[in-house]
Amino acid sequence: MNGRATYRTLADACGASPDTVRRRLGRLFAAGMVQTRCEVARPLSEWPVTVIQWGRAAAGELERISRGVTGAREVRLCAGVTGRNNVLIIAWVKSLTDVQRFEVRLAHRVPGLEITDRAVALWPLKLSGHLLDEQGYRIGGVPLDVRTAGASTRP
Repeated sequence: MNGRATYRTLADACGASPDTVRRRLGRLFAAGMVQTRCEVARPLSEWPVTVIQWGRAAAGELERISRGVTGAREVRLCAGVTGRNNVLIIAWVKSLTDVQRFEVRLAHRVPGLEITDRAVALWPLKLSGHLLDEQGYRIGGVPLDVRTAGASTRP
């Protein structure tokens, strides 16, 4: 969705009035359920390397650990997931040599989180629904219809 869309545009898209959209968005922002985010072409940022880490933490520690992880400035995403590795972290760092430094800082910052696997994304093809070229510049989009996302196609 266009982050610059007006309440009228959003209202037309979801079949509500602009005032209803404004109130509902206000409640979502106030509750911390929605946040604004601006993506930057990676070559223009000081953080061109994407690190993906999978980790493990005790279920009772996930909230504390997620607060510690998301407080690190490099972190773009921290998610609790199912499976043996129940934590997913995506971070941006300045160079390949910073990958290890980031992991060491994270280990000191968040005791109880065990990083079990890691990967470096050398060429992200997509970021937040934007298709990217080899240099990291937007070349198109992948539209998402939130009304049908995840809907079953079975009769």
